[in-house]
Amino acid sequence: MKDFTWLPPLITLGAHNGDVIFYMDTLYQAFLNDLVNLNCTLLGKPVYVSRKLEVDGRYERFWHIITDPHSPRTQDIQHLRAEKIPWIKAVIDNFARPEVLAYEIKKDRDLKLYLYIPEQEFMVILVDKGKEYHFVTAYHIRYSYMLRQYDREYRQYGPKIKV
Repeated sequence: MKDFTWLPPLITLGAHNGDVIFYMDTLYQAFLNDLVNLNCTLLGKPVYVSRKLEVDGRYERFWHIITDPHSPRTQDIQHLRAEKIPWIKAVIDNFARPEVLAYEIKKDRDLKLYLYIPEQEFMVILVDKGKEYHFVTAYHIRYSYMLRQYDREYRQYGPKIKV
């Protein structure tokens, strides 16, 4: 039996009584606390988040997490993506747990690190830049074909990570 008690609680809109502004502020603060303000590391290397600002003066990576960048209505909050913001740092910190399937793929010129939890339908993606990692994205996996794709990739490229 797999143990997911190490994952922090979700940040839900319902817990904020439907107050979207309060909810967004809470999500953004969690993003800042976990990924920007703290020293998030993986394998002894720092994990950096792009500081590019976008809508409402919030970091572009935040908007990338809470919306679907492939949707024609990218301004719509995807709650299954957004509520899992607290999981990102937890997955990075606990990448060696058996629940997290970690694998690397060289795409273009980047070595991408995938931290995948199939049972929770959740993915964190980082780029290995040698002396540091750059945070790319994290999201709830909405489609079964994507789960099958990540399962195939893990069988092909995992579980070895260059330490």
